[in-house]
Amino acid sequence: MKLLRRKGIIVVLLLAFMLAATVLYAEGGKEEAASTGDGGPQYGGTLTFFSRGTAEPANPDEDDSNWISIFWLMPMQETLMQGGVEEYGIRGGGTYPFQSSGYLPYQYIVGRLIESWTINDKSLDLKVREGINWAADNVDWMDNRELVAADIADDMNAFMDAPWGNRFDGLVKSVEETGKYTLRVNYEKEFSLEAFYYFGWEDRSLIAPPEMRAQDDSLWINQVGTGPFLFEEYVPGSHMSYTRNPNYWDSTMIDGVEYEMPFIDRYMQPIIPDEATQIAALRTGRIDLHQFVPPAYWDSLDQSTPDLQKAKYSNAEMLLTFLLSESGNPQWKDPNVRRAMMIGTDIKSHQRLMFSQDLPSHSYPIHYQNPGYLPLEELPADLQELYDYNPEKAKKMLADAGYPDGFEMDLYVDSSLPHQDNAALLQDEWSKIGVKVNIVVHDPVSHTDFTYKSNFVDACFHGEEITNPINACYRFSHTNGYNNFGKYHNPEYDAVVEQLQATLDSEEQIPLMHQATIIALTDLPHIPLYPTINGHYWWPWIGNYYGEVTTTDGGISSIAHYCYLDKDLKKSMGY
Repeated sequence: MKLLRRKGIIVVLLLAFMLAATVLYAEGGKEEAASTGDGGPQYGGTLTFFSRGTAEPANPDEDDSNWISIFWLMPMQETLMQGGVEEYGIRGGGTYPFQSSGYLPYQYIVGRLIESWTINDKSLDLKVREGINWAADNVDWMDNRELVAADIADDMNAFMDAPWGNRFDGLVKSVEETGKYTLRVNYEKEFSLEAFYYFGWEDRSLIAPPEMRAQDDSLWINQVGTGPFLFEEYVPGSHMSYTRNPNYWDSTMIDGVEYEMPFIDRYMQPIIPDEATQIAALRTGRIDLHQFVPPAYWDSLDQSTPDLQKAKYSNAEMLLTFLLSESGNPQWKDPNVRRAMMIGTDIKSHQRLMFSQDLPSHSYPIHYQNPGYLPLEELPADLQELYDYNPEKAKKMLADAGYPDGFEMDLYVDSSLPHQDNAALLQDEWSKIGVKVNIVVHDPVSHTDFTYKSNFVDACFHGEEITNPINACYRFSHTNGYNNFGKYHNPEYDAVVEQLQATLDSEEQIPLMHQATIIALTDLPHIPLYPTINGHYWWPWIGNYYGEVTTTDGGISSIAHYCYLDKDLKKSMGY
């Protein structure tokens, strides 16, 4: 089944020169990811995708800045740009699998709510796609009026004013409407790849109408967007569901025939905290797709349910971050103490625990498959030493730093099994160097709140995507980085990263990435515990699906409206 280019889309390749190399992160190839549904495009039915549903959806109010809530908003709200899955993905005859949830190569980005953009030295001009209407059938305080530039400018300014708008500090001055369908982003100094990403397709860049902010936008029933689905219901402990937007603006071409989207009548995102229950639901066909199948279940699924399609990929790193601000404990101010803690950490044991032992131990702050990656064997000897487990040396380093008897510390983690297992292993390892670890556990939503507000004590765990090198270098460790939870500050590092952000030539970016790597590992504001590995499983009755993970920065729901349910195939398979 050959998919053709979507009708009416304007593909703007102004940024094609930024990254010449295309990095593929998926282990699965084109044949493995191919959709096997053979019933042809069909309308109707319910599609169930399990992704982030291990905890209840957080408050969606932008002012509360609950990161996890955006994955429940994505079916209803859209971004300005997206990955061109129909132009460059497998469905369109291309090669890029769109299986990285944290990275889109710039040459594969196309317009979504905007149809084109122009990069200037001091600004970014955006042209809004005409004829898109807000989908407000689920509320009584708004009409299904047309989306205009003023709506987007209003939302972008609200984004900057929200607590998580600190990512724009020093980057963006203002966003203004310049016409009914045009707007301009004014930069503080010069064009920034980082700000382009934040506004264009980063997961928080979803667009909502100004009327919604005049209501109680902490309520899920009040969420409105331009997306393919409308809010239906939220049942705590069970699911959140959405219904088809009958007036959705986009369409797709399949075998030369144009189809309105979405195909499905109902889209479900279940809430299933227990891993065993998740896997049972996948095995029995109660869920059609599971985005993050834990590695412990891969072999049994392959044996018991061979009809499941799968892809495996790595795009993130589990980090332990030290609190380096004045509110943190004094020992963390000493980089030799931080170095001792990493030398006292058996990195390879953490990799084995998380089934990533076949991946490189060193994959931070640049992903190991990126052209700007500096391999472990090319690091200075003192940085290579960080990855060699040596508790005796670590204990002596702590004594030399003034802690001969060690110390006691709190480690903040969430209630997920990966956090719990790694915390227990770390607790045992660090007891051998005289450090007593108190493990402080919160549910995932509360833990996210603690980390983003830097309200933890001593250290915390957080998994972070590192496949976008420019963004990763900035957000973890730049003074203004929005994931700089430990409040690390180094003017030398900041200068290198700012130069990296302003460098458009991919070859010239590589030595800057090397410099950022050396500084980050020398100062060590984080211990990179292990690169994560993901298992992505789905049933072949998902028609018009090719194993993609997202068309934006993250969120499998951005793919759902392309998919149809092949009901005949599902029935023939006994489900």
